[in-house]
Amino acid sequence: MRKSKFAFHLALLMSSPIVATAEPLESFQLKDHVEVSGQSIGSSRLYKVTPTLAKTVRFTINGDSACRYGLQKGAVRDFQPPEGDFPFVFSDKAAVGDVYILSFSQTRPAWLEGKPCLYSFSIALDPAPSG
Repeated sequence: MRKSKFAFHLALLMSSPIVATAEPLESFQLKDHVEVSGQSIGSSRLYKVTPTLAKTVRFTINGDSACRYGLQKGAVRDFQPPEGDFPFVFSDKAAVGDVYILSFSQTRPAWLEGKPCLYSFSIALDPAPSG
């Protein structure tokens, strides 16, 4: 009886679900500039950007009234301006290996209406080195 309980508990332990984290939708190694346009409906769209040089990075983000977005640098900063503040332009001094995460999702009213969030963004490295 004892062996069967042990085997049962071992089987339960082995069949436990594994929790996974979502990876960014797209990853970019930023060498010069990148331009992206897309839409989000029903789930968030994520982009991971890693500059390859220590320079100033300039973000220009556009979206329609159905969009909500976030811009994060590592785990340190989270910029989430009020909805409808487009275009959003932001510059930051980046070090090699810094990671920026952009996320786009629908606003609640847009989600209830089934209206997609349409967005575009460009990210560019400043030609002059950041000092």
